[in-house]
Amino acid sequence: MPSIGDRQRLREFGRYTANLSIHAPDVTSVFVCPVCARPFRESDVLHTQLKVDIGHIYPLEAGGKLVTLECCECNRRLNRVADNELVRLHKMWDAMRPGSGAKPIKGYLEMPSGRVGVDVSSFGLHGDLTRGKPNAVDEAIRALIEHRPFRVSWEGVRRGRVNLAILHSAHLFLFRAFGYGYLFTPGGQAIRRVLHSSNDLEDCPFMTMDIPVGGDVDLGIVYRAGVCTIAEGEKCLFVALPVADPSSLCQCVLLPGPWRKDLQAYQMIVERGDRWLFRAQYRTIDGGPRQRLTAPEYFNCFHLLWRGWTQFNIDMTKLMYAIRDKVGDRLDRKADAAEIAQRFGIKEQYLIECIESLGGRGFLERAPKRERPYLVRLTAKALAARRPYSRRSA
Repeated sequence: MPSIGDRQRLREFGRYTANLSIHAPDVTSVFVCPVCARPFRESDVLHTQLKVDIGHIYPLEAGGKLVTLECCECNRRLNRVADNELVRLHKMWDAMRPGSGAKPIKGYLEMPSGRVGVDVSSFGLHGDLTRGKPNAVDEAIRALIEHRPFRVSWEGVRRGRVNLAILHSAHLFLFRAFGYGYLFTPGGQAIRRVLHSSNDLEDCPFMTMDIPVGGDVDLGIVYRAGVCTIAEGEKCLFVALPVADPSSLCQCVLLPGPWRKDLQAYQMIVERGDRWLFRAQYRTIDGGPRQRLTAPEYFNCFHLLWRGWTQFNIDMTKLMYAIRDKVGDRLDRKADAAEIAQRFGIKEQYLIECIESLGGRGFLERAPKRERPYLVRLTAKALAARRPYSRRSA
């Protein structure tokens, strides 16, 4: 009988393989790692020959709860070189937060004769002053007794590795929200290649912006994705992640949009620097429940949302795709929207709103009969709107 861990990995495996088969119909029962892009089979998630495991989107020790699948090799490497450094940064901030009671960090009193080891926390310095050369210890004791100034230092974090951890978390979040609809875009592949080939990002290829506590930003923005529109008109993606600094609500990680032209626009944004970000507009485009990864109607929702189809509730998009599949893109055929809505669990009142909204924007036409009031058909506008979002373009 599969263990609890096996069952969790198999559940995630089934979700992602179903999503992959939507975007690549010829590929079945295969998981592709979001970092190294190697394929894996179902047997690779079982503990007997574990090659694919559950990975935390944000490090568990730093408060992360969301998970996804990642191959063990990429998971171990990025945990070792990047995520552990981000955890250290969180522990340093926790130790300095007043009244936190967190475990102190190791520090040093810098004396002329050498260093003296002490523990540093929000409560001050404490230790037995024995971790150092005798002369340095004597100098430290005299400085403390005579209230002479001295310098305290502690080992910092490697910023390049923290950058890599943040990029890793943002990439995994978008993969969890949109699956291979995000990963297979030029933007998703560009980030994947950076993660796969890097152990340090001292020369950071992306941008972040801290959102301060107490502003007008909704507290629920953490762990949400969206589109950032710069004042000059360029767009890029953002993912809102937790941050170690308690004075900040979150950090918005800016990433390139899905298409190749969006990569070029993103390079211009990075080259200009962050002076434009405070005039930008941030609009969330959440991926929604994870069941959507397995629903064919949502295969292109990432691109639809990126292109600004925010006037559509995602259920409207789902209904629209289902009607298209029903009529085969024929303008002379009709579909019973009520039957489709019942299959998807859309309530009658909401169905009416969906039809009115899609009809008011010219995508549907009503063709009711007395006994079937929700008969609809597509319009030429609906077919024209589909072409930029076809499977081939995705």
